[in-house]
Amino acid sequence: MYIQTRDHPVWTMDWGTNATTRLMDERLGSTTSVGAQYYTRSQFQTSAHGEEFAIRALSTVSAAAQREGGQTFLENSTVGVYIQQQFDWQNRIFVTAAVRGDDNSAFGTNYEAAVYPKFSATWVLSEEDFWNFDFIDQFRARGAWGKAGKQPDIFAATQLFFPQTGPGGASILTPDPSAANVAGTIGNPDLGPEVGQEIELGFDASMFDGRIATIFTYYSRVTKDAIIPKTVPPSLWAPENNEPSSPVQFVNVGQTSNWGTEMTLNIQAITEGPARLDIDVAFTTQGNRIDEMGGIERIQEGRSRAHYQGYPIAVASDKRVMSADFVSGERGPVTNIMCDGGTGTQITRSDGTTYGADFGGALVPCADAPRLVWGSTDPTRLLNVTPTFTILENWRVSANFDAMWGHWMAHDYATARYTSHPTSKAVWLQDDPLAMGYIATTRNGFGFSQAGFLKLREISLGYNFPESMADLIGASAANVRIGARNVARLWLQDEWAGDDRLKYNEPVSDPEIGRSVYNFAGEDGGGWPPIPQWTVRFGVTFQGIRNQ
Repeated sequence: MYIQTRDHPVWTMDWGTNATTRLMDERLGSTTSVGAQYYTRSQFQTSAHGEEFAIRALSTVSAAAQREGGQTFLENSTVGVYIQQQFDWQNRIFVTAAVRGDDNSAFGTNYEAAVYPKFSATWVLSEEDFWNFDFIDQFRARGAWGKAGKQPDIFAATQLFFPQTGPGGASILTPDPSAANVAGTIGNPDLGPEVGQEIELGFDASMFDGRIATIFTYYSRVTKDAIIPKTVPPSLWAPENNEPSSPVQFVNVGQTSNWGTEMTLNIQAITEGPARLDIDVAFTTQGNRIDEMGGIERIQEGRSRAHYQGYPIAVASDKRVMSADFVSGERGPVTNIMCDGGTGTQITRSDGTTYGADFGGALVPCADAPRLVWGSTDPTRLLNVTPTFTILENWRVSANFDAMWGHWMAHDYATARYTSHPTSKAVWLQDDPLAMGYIATTRNGFGFSQAGFLKLREISLGYNFPESMADLIGASAANVRIGARNVARLWLQDEWAGDDRLKYNEPVSDPEIGRSVYNFAGEDGGGWPPIPQWTVRFGVTFQGIRNQ
């Protein structure tokens, strides 16, 4: 029997006040804001476990022959204050400046409170006298700069100990040797938040009497003092029982960069006649890069992703087998397995040697070869298009097309079928030397593929019944809608999973295939892809006035 109780209380307290006035004959407006916030989140958890009951009628943990219990308490608190000043000039130019200070219980004891300033400005240019673009109804330019922070995990800055029986049977506290590589095992009193600094530039526009409307934003963000788990040197850790691994310590040494654009476009393509057509378009570009990793060569993320300095965050990464020879004949075990030695940006290993993580290097024995960067696991381009037809006022037909590309995916289960199942062609026939080389070297090479796709995400048909028909049931309005979701995949960037030089390979089932709790973003965990769904919905609205 297992019993567990949980309580997660959250307490917040906010205070704010504004002072507003207008100056210079009402042309200049001023709003001053001051506020404070207190936030605390706690977690109480108690568990009891009992086994081996003497008779079936017993149903409490205390009646079990073997009993154990556990208790957990976690708490995180933040206190912050802010002041903001906003000016507006004739309701056309708006300028805002603000600063916020935060202190969090997860910060190291030596770290003072974080301070985050921000500044933004907006100018409605289309309302100025010099504006003479008649086809543009409204145009607003905007820009912003500011800082924000992300707090560490609750125990990231804290030195953790655990109870243990010491000499003479005495109770002692010691760093947990069984918790090697658990983040936060070795504390850091200087640990602070990750601090992001971002600039945004953009505009909002409406043209041709509102028939075209668009919003465009460019952003560039640099995150400094990024929190990285760094291996603790042996001088701070004494392994027990010949434990080869060591714990980690969170340190503020990393830096990442993110950039991209976001654009939305609404087009009223057909506005008159028995049919109207509206088209909504959203297009996003995005990219990121790790600028600094504090001298760490590589950080593994999941089964097949890794962090490298100078590359996108969590790239698909592993060795790339280039050739292999059968030991004898034309099938069976292989020898002379050679891999791509890497080229491009030089990465320094802990032993002082360097290598490149890009494709195209000289062939080297796979035992000595580096794990290379196959590509980003985050899409760099995203496109969404939604056309909507309105016919004879009452009929409405809508579709949604969804696309993303510019990224890679690790098909973990596709790979497992070759390396773990003896009935697969590659393992059963053993007549592909490259496949046998991958099996002997790494399981990931089979399953890396580009993961771009275009899907008909949704399609629907709706009908609004005339008011006369709704009146028959005493309703003011009635409608019906038939729709389908995840209708069809129209395009796939790479029709095959893995290295296209392999003799045996399998088609990629779906780049959006579901992931289990044991897998990570960018990795196929063998779950279900998005399932097609059909829906039929009836809507009825009743309105009435009650006389008294």
